[in-house]
This record gives sequence, C-alpha cells and structure tokens, in this order.
Amino acid sequence: MTMKRTNGWRLVMGLALALIILGLALRQGTFIALALPFLITLAVGIYTSPNPQNVRLNAQRWLSREQAQGSEEISVTLAVLNAGERLDQVQLVDRAPSGLKLVRGEPYRSGPLAAGETLRWEYTASAERGLFTFSNVHASVTDWLGLTCLELDLPALGRLAVLPGYEKLEEISIRPRRTRVYAGTVKARESGAGVEFFGTRQYQPGDELRWINWKASARREASAQAQLITNAFEQERAADVGIVLDARQASYVQDGDRALFEAAVRAAASLARLLLRLGNRVALLTYGDFLAWAVPGYGKLQEQKILESLTPVSLGNSAVFAELDNLPVRLFPRGSQIVIVSPLLEEDVPFLKHLRAQGYQVLLISPDPINYEMKRLDRRVAAVELAERIARLERETVLTQLRRAGIQVVDWDIEHPLRAALQGALGRRWARWRSMR
Repeated sequence: MTMKRTNGWRLVMGLALALIILGLALRQGTFIALALPFLITLAVGIYTSPNPQNVRLNAQRWLSREQAQGSEEISVTLAVLNAGERLDQVQLVDRAPSGLKLVRGEPYRSGPLAAGETLRWEYTASAERGLFTFSNVHASVTDWLGLTCLELDLPALGRLAVLPGYEKLEEISIRPRRTRVYAGTVKARESGAGVEFFGTRQYQPGDELRWINWKASARREASAQAQLITNAFEQERAADVGIVLDARQASYVQDGDRALFEAAVRAAASLARLLLRLGNRVALLTYGDFLAWAVPGYGKLQEQKILESLTPVSLGNSAVFAELDNLPVRLFPRGSQIVIVSPLLEEDVPFLKHLRAQGYQVLLISPDPINYEMKRLDRRVAAVELAERIARLERETVLTQLRRAGIQVVDWDIEHPLRAALQGALGRRWARWRSMR
C-alpha cells in the first residue's frame, strides 16, 4: 500500500509556487492572491485524500476452466468488494500473466465505489500453451480532485494450464523390431490372428475353414502330397514407442514468436495422442535445458500426462545437452520405436545412425526451418536466394544420409498440416506400395 501524489498535484503545486515566486520578485500582491485558489485546492486534496486505514477492498477471481486446450477461450471473472467507506474514484487493473491474449472485454474497470458495493466485470482471453498464474488486482484509489492516489494490490489468485493443441492424425505405419504381447495395430512379423496376408501353412485342427487356401491345397493334391493348406495372417500387437522432443535453442530459428518450436510441440502432442489411441505404450522425453521424462503408459490417462508434460516446455541452451549424444536411450526398450521431433542439426546425424544400428526403429519428424525462415525474407535479393539454395542442399544431404541408414524421415513444412506430410511418407497405402517395389 503506497500513497502517491499525482501529476495533477504536481501541476497545481507548480503553478502556486510560480505565482508566489513571481509576486515576491515583482513585489506584486496580485500574483500572490492568484496563488491562493491553487493552495486551497491542495488543502482540499490533502483533506479528502483516501485514508489507508479506511480503504478495505477484497477481490475474488473465477476462471471458466482451470485447464484448457491450446487457443481455447477462457473467461476470467473478477469481483471487488468495498468493505470500507465510500471511495470517490477507483481504478482496478487485473495483472494478467504474460502470454495470454485478450479476446474480448477489458482487464480493467474504474469509477466510484460506494460502501458495501461490489464491482464485477469479465473478460475473455486465450493462449497457445503454458502454465499461467494470476496473482493480484492492482487498485488505485484517488480523491475526487485526482490529486492524491493510494495504490495497493488485492490478492486474487488463480491458476490456468493451457495444454498444447493437437492435430487429428490418421493411422500411420510403424514397424518396430519388437512388439508387446497385447493386441494392437503394429505388425508383429509373426503369423497369427490378423487381417493382412502373411503366408501359408499346413492346415491344423481348429483352424477356421474359411481360411483354407483351396488353390494351394489342389496343387498339393496334384503333386501326390494331399494335405490342406490354410492362409496365415500377420499378428497385430501393441508396441513400445518413445517420443523425443528436441527443445535445444540451437535447433530452432531465432524468432520472436517461436512458431517453429510451437509446431514441434503440437506435433509431439498429436503423435502421442494417435499412438496411444492405437493401443501402444508411449513415453515422452523432452531434451533441452534439462530432461523431462513421462514414463511409459497406456490410454487416456497417459495422454493427459504427456500433454501436461508438454505444457510448460520451453527452449533451453544447456551445454550438457547441446548434442543428442547425451540422449538416455536406455530409457527405451531395445528394439522399440523412437520418434524424434526436431529440425535437426548436422552434428546429430552420427548419433541417429548409431541409434538405428542399436536396433531401434527411428522415425524423424523434422519441421523445415528453411521454408519457415524464407517466408520472412525477400527472395528477390540475390544473396538471399543463394543462401537458400545452399541451405537446402545441406539439409537435403543430411536427410538423404539418414534415409540411407534406414531411418524414416518426414520433412515437414509447418505451413501445411502434419497429417498430409505423414500420409505422404508413412501412410499404409504408401507403405504397401513401397513393399511391392
């Protein structure tokens, strides 16, 4: 609680002093007489200034929800009760946390406040992602002349978690070397209950008659080896999937809005949601200023845990994690699927090759930093055009090395949906087409 003099006070005081000094210098009582109204105004301002002991304001805050999805609108309602004497002029400003975008309404109110009266107002805000803490409502109480001001902060706590948004993705094809015993959608490279043809084998009692391959059985009968042949199908099981989000500052274009990093966060959230809903066991590792680890799990509860882990993520520049070499791959079972979301640095290539050689199936989702940066530059400048060509050649060389090492690569322009990029590289139709080549 602080009592201050306003600019109006300084103006009136300055005019009064100027007239008094001028009257004394010129020995003219008229100027001193002209200063009297200003001095009376100052006296009235002092007399009517708010008494800190009589100012009793209480604030309350309500949020329409304490947890929201990215870019969803949140209504913030505030109520300030005057439990003291009448206040001639009150200005109330909600100190909303940075990162919130105002959608409708205003976070402030002003006007007189009678004893026992409650001033209530509401505004709507939204945010891309993050944890937000509301603390105080700032109150400024002034006298009716506006000469003195009593400033105080009214506690009105609130917490808001804005989970990252996600994109609805269609089923993608992953082929880890190792699967779990539970049913899922990942090809297990073993015959059993499934929907896709795997091969043929000799009929055994208990096999369904509808799966008998009559043509193959007839050929066996013609070759004097009469026996029934049945079709075998590839089992579909759940898999272990580890999602790694690259949060190193050096991996991303240095921009003010961090759109490239936010796109990477949304991609990680979208992939986690898809893979969990396909029945897989999914874990998340954020690799930046420090390691943030969401242990493997199934279902909607795990989806919620991963989204909550992604909510406070920010870019870091720790020297310990400057390179992917320190990635703790032992957290992921050998032979499992690892999905890395990263724009990628050239020095990361040897580690990714080593990861593939260790038996992991690696999928790289790489937001394209070149396309993102070029949208803000003038391609008509010769130097910019040359720099773009060099950067594209370097990036394509790196991605080609990874593809030749057996790593699945999705080169993603964030201006287009992730769904289209994934379907173009990993969709089931494309996977079957490639297998027939």
